[in-house]
Amino acid sequence: MLQQLNDASFDTLSAKPKIFTQPEALAEVLLEAYTGAINAKVERREQEKGLLEEYWSRRDVLLNSLYQQTKDLLRTGQQDFEGSKQDEIHKDLLTRLLGVAKQHECYSTLWNICCDLNDSMLLKTLMQESMGPKGGFSYYVFEQLYARRLFSKLIRLGEEFPEELSIFLKQHRDLLWLRGVFLHQFPLASETLHELALSQDESSGLEADEVAESGYRDLTLADRKRFLKLAKIAALAGNDDDTETKMKRLEADLRIPSYRCA
Repeated sequence: MLQQLNDASFDTLSAKPKIFTQPEALAEVLLEAYTGAINAKVERREQEKGLLEEYWSRRDVLLNSLYQQTKDLLRTGQQDFEGSKQDEIHKDLLTRLLGVAKQHECYSTLWNICCDLNDSMLLKTLMQESMGPKGGFSYYVFEQLYARRLFSKLIRLGEEFPEELSIFLKQHRDLLWLRGVFLHQFPLASETLHELALSQDESSGLEADEVAESGYRDLTLADRKRFLKLAKIAALAGNDDDTETKMKRLEADLRIPSYRCA
């Protein structure tokens, strides 16, 4: 049906949104059927993992495809309508799709819509409305910013969602120091950087999933030396009663043979 919609020919945009609601409604019915079947398995204490993974996969394909169709439709609309009529159609289409994506926690679709609209207020609203036990949509947003190395933006946004940010930073402890700098807690940032630089024993002997749980990533010698130098800068910026002692420890660790920081 999605392909038929894409290939269909319309004289005006006014007809196409009506046809577009058909695959949208069909997708919603299919996803509701999946959630009903999953809940039934849970109630019967049957293994639902396989069905759950199938649901996640179908959900992402369906809703991301619908969103792509929406964007194509809106591009067509630029030629058919202008001004308030186009804005009305735009709002109507995205509102319905956002509702389905929120209901079924299709975070990739929510993220793509916010990015394409460049709408930070919508993003924050969705983060507030989609708070799950493991961070919900907020965690997904933090993951996207982390993957794009937008660390400062991640921390600034995260301060509006402190509980969700704390969950995320437990899995990404290499960013804890940056949060300390953002909050002007320079002694804490220095301690975090020092700990991170000498964290090679944290993941030794652990399985891959345990390493991920620890929140540490593989660090090179250059990474560790950089963290020690940043720890010195943060200690000087903090300038508390223990600054001199901290500086001596950091200088000593920088002089230790490379195997200590490898």
